[in-house]
Amino acid sequence: MTKNYRKLWVQQFGSIPIDENGFTYEIHHKDGNHKNNEIQNLQCVPIQEHLDIHLKQKDWFAAALIGKRIGLGPTYMSDMQKGKKRPGIGGAKKGRIPWNKNKKGCFSQKTIDQFKTVRKGRRFGPLKITDEQAKQILEDYNSKPKVSQSNLVGIVRRNGKKYTYENAFCADYAIKFKVTSKQIYHIITGVRNVI
Repeated sequence: MTKNYRKLWVQQFGSIPIDENGFTYEIHHKDGNHKNNEIQNLQCVPIQEHLDIHLKQKDWFAAALIGKRIGLGPTYMSDMQKGKKRPGIGGAKKGRIPWNKNKKGCFSQKTIDQFKTVRKGRRFGPLKITDEQAKQILEDYNSKPKVSQSNLVGIVRRNGKKYTYENAFCADYAIKFKVTSKQIYHIITGVRNVI
């Protein structure tokens, strides 16, 4: 997103000043609509005053962005918001009745079938690795076959960790089954249930 409102301000009034801490002044939208870049809607304010305006308006998102630019740190916003109600955070309002409560037949048969097939760690859609293939992968891993990348085992990688047989096995079988190595890792570590 280009900051055209800053360009408009510079064209109309000249350069944007800098405060004593080295921060440039900020251009504030008086009506809160960032798409309304009319010159009478814009106001040039110091960054601290801009933060105070948004805190007073309880515009937490804008205040968080300004706080980040000032360098206040991640804990500042959470400390500042303690004990305050934040609308839109935390899902549905307390006491709200779910839309499908006591309604029969609100889901199609296809959706009900999908709900029945959902398993741990899987959302709707076809599995790329079937249960039979997953069993075969698990058996292969337990028998410790030689894999194509076994020559890399023991070498320290760029992240500082050693390349293990587990890494080599996952990489090799990921290529074989055309999936990510993380999916193979989930099978051999038991994250994905193998029926």
